[in-house]
Amino acid sequence: PQRPITPATPLLLTGELSAGALSAAPILSGAGHPVSPLKSPLEAPQDFPAAPFAGNIGLALKKWPARPGARGQGTGYYDINLNILSGKYGPRVRRLKLPHILLSLAVIIGLGLLLPMSNLKGQAGAEMLRLQNEMTAANQQLRQAQQATDAAGQTETAIKKMLTDTASARQEFRHISGGQNDFAANLKLVTDALPAQARFTSVDVADRQITVKGTAASVFNVVDYVAALEALHKYAEVRIVSMDDNKGNAVVTPGTEVIFTVAISRRA
Repeated sequence: PQRPITPATPLLLTGELSAGALSAAPILSGAGHPVSPLKSPLEAPQDFPAAPFAGNIGLALKKWPARPGARGQGTGYYDINLNILSGKYGPRVRRLKLPHILLSLAVIIGLGLLLPMSNLKGQAGAEMLRLQNEMTAANQQLRQAQQATDAAGQTETAIKKMLTDTASARQEFRHISGGQNDFAANLKLVTDALPAQARFTSVDVADRQITVKGTAASVFNVVDYVAALEALHKYAEVRIVSMDDNKGNAVVTPGTEVIFTVAISRRA
């Protein structure tokens, strides 16, 4: 309607709630308008449920699209939505209690603190990973340096051994080639004195002694060899160390081939 509904306008109660007095009591007390149940304007049986029937018709009209009446006039039906219980069942304002407000603030502050802590934890994890990688690289470099040191130590040991061997070879060469220790001269003396019926298998020239090993046709050839060496007057002593036959038995029979060892002591 173009004008507001006055408080004196009566309201007709329909629907399921109009059937009972207990259900209609709150409506009657909070409507602000005169309220009365709907009576059927048509002739109907006494048990005809006029109020629920009218309520269903009203609900159907709410969903029915509005159509113009005859000659362009309106239909005469106005759909009005009126909240008759706004004073009793109006919107409620819920007040927050101070403990709830403080608890909410504490939760918000805690969440705000957890985010930086989570970021710090992530940064600490990344830093730990970086330090672990650096430590791994440092350990690898240390192992490489240790391996290089070991290789250098082995090289140094090999060089020292080579120097020692070279010094020993030089000393031995000086010993063989020097003065009274002349190896070639001593070798020539001991081999020239060997009889024709004998031959040597080895000659060992040491600092103070020359050891000659060989074979002879008989024991007399060995005796002649010793006598020839003594006649040179170059050595302090010449002696027969052993004379054995081919089987290792001591030779006592002349004319048997012998294996001999002669020791020649050099003069100091």
